Amino acid sequence: MNPKEGVFLATKCIKNGKAKPYPEFTALAEYIDAEWGASLLNGDVFEKKYGRTPMCLRLIFTSVQDIELMPKLWDQRMELISKPFKAMLDALELERYDSYDLAQLDVNYHDFTDLAFQEVVNGINTSQILQSVGRDKISSIQKFWNYLTVFYQEDGDVERYQKSGLTESIKQQIQAQGRSLDEFGVLFNREIQVRFDTKGNFDRAGGGYNYYR
Repeated sequence: MNPKEGVFLATKCIKNGKAKPYPEFTALAEYIDAEWGASLLNGDVFEKKYGRTPMCLRLIFTSVQDIELMPKLWDQRMELISKPFKAMLDALELERYDSYDLAQLDVNYHDFTDLAFQEVVNGINTSQILQSVGRDKISSIQKFWNYLTVFYQEDGDVERYQKSGLTESIKQQIQAQGRSLDEFGVLFNREIQVRFDTKGNFDRAGGGYNYYR
């Protein structure tokens, strides 16, 4: 799940007390709390635009600790979550699901805290850091999943700038930006991971996705 998706944005409003889940997810949250003591915030029924994979019931829990309480195996999820959820839809008679093929409804779990952390990382303004440090020192700053990689210009710069204090300064700039974006306190006990390498190593690996493989 991407933090830019509507279901996560809606969940942020629910978390802030500015909105409530749809009735089917309120009912599902009550069922999950009663059965496993886990806190479900929101969810959606998701269909990939392309491909032949089944539709998916995506559930956003308050924390990973809630997910750990939930059934793990695929057949358990289908029997204990998917089937009761479809029964709730039937009872509520919701027209917005009329066009959905729910014959098989897979179940996926998502952690709100992790998604909120990813949103913070996505929001880091790397251009601001590049401007403050200078293109003569930094070739690029790239985001990959939930961490950043700073690529210095020359071989040997990683060691050189570690000793000079520039590396620590860049880390602190990134953490400061992250704290300013942290709407839900997800950086309370963690930091944004920042790695350092050189443009030469990036190019020798083939750049782009090849570097991160």
